[in-house]
Amino acid sequence: MLLKIKQPSLISGNQGSDLSQLLLRKPLLSSQKLNWAGAFLEYHRQSTWETPYFSSTYHSIIVNNSHQIQIGHCSGNHKLDKQFNKGDITIFPANTRNKHSWNREWEFFLLCLDPKLMTQIAYESIGVESIEILPCFATPDPLIYQFCLGLISELKLGESCCSLYVEHLIAVLSIHLIRKYSVKNQSLRDPNGLPKSKLQQAISYINEHLTENLSLKDIANVVGMSPFYFTSLFKQSTGMTAYQYVIYRRIELAKQLLRQQELSIAEVSEQVGFVSQSYFANVFRKHTNKTPKMYQKYPK
Repeated sequence: MLLKIKQPSLISGNQGSDLSQLLLRKPLLSSQKLNWAGAFLEYHRQSTWETPYFSSTYHSIIVNNSHQIQIGHCSGNHKLDKQFNKGDITIFPANTRNKHSWNREWEFFLLCLDPKLMTQIAYESIGVESIEILPCFATPDPLIYQFCLGLISELKLGESCCSLYVEHLIAVLSIHLIRKYSVKNQSLRDPNGLPKSKLQQAISYINEHLTENLSLKDIANVVGMSPFYFTSLFKQSTGMTAYQYVIYRRIELAKQLLRQQELSIAEVSEQVGFVSQSYFANVFRKHTNKTPKMYQKYPK
């Protein structure tokens, strides 16, 4: 039996993953309420199961988060039975026929990417108008595993997650997939950076909205570019991604407020746009080698 899965419209933000209907349990976590542009993420813990054949109009990546587990996989007439290690991935390109089976409880991440997003990034990065993502099964990929852990961390924050950080991770993940798992295995273009006027526009917008939950799409719109193309040129111009620059500016503002000693650390954290005081303290210490409290007492 072949089930044609109606995946959510990821670009427009429609919610729910029909792929979950093939599984016994609902996901432990899902990005369904967060409207991540171009991607959808679920965190699963499923008991022994065998799915029927299914097909999706979206590129799907399954990332193993369990210790060694034996997984059966069928794609067309090809059958495989292989051991998965933690961090191993399987890629189901869009519109391919697959089924999966496992014989004990399995914990994994399911990440779906819109082919339209991948096509746009491929065009802007290597100048091709279409891209073919290749299938893979039980392949170690520590980078994708770390990307998923980062996205899961943001997913746990719910509505308080950092949109700019999520968009950054999705863009970098997409570039990695194009480089390593596509037929068009070409070098990315080496951009020359943003024109000075557009760079100043972007920086001004960031500074004006520094305490808000900034979106990469919103910043890119200010200079009339797609999010991926903008972030590539911004890094070429500044040596930092847009996300890194926002964090840098927030830390600089926090240092200024802490030196004035008029606000509590919780108030400083809120005023510079961090989602929680603990997150602010961790980031501040990483950048200054001091806790906010230590810096407030000994700013030099």
